[in-house]
Amino acid sequence: MKRWLAIIRFTLGSVFGILGFGTISTAIFPFRAKIMGLGILFLVIGTFIALGTLSPLRKPKPPKSSQ
Repeated sequence: MKRWLAIIRFTLGSVFGILGFGTISTAIFPFRAKIMGLGILFLVIGTFIALGTLSPLRKPKPPKSSQ
């Protein structure tokens, strides 16, 4: 179940990132600051959702023994 939840969160983060890039690209010509800010917000949210999914999936490294 944890694996499926992680896949769904990663997919959701990727979708937010794609929406963010698309929103930013539509706000460049003509320049619209509010739409650009919304695109940056989508990118930030998507990044945190996707990276928050990857962090718990990392396997901890065994501690190095000092000899």
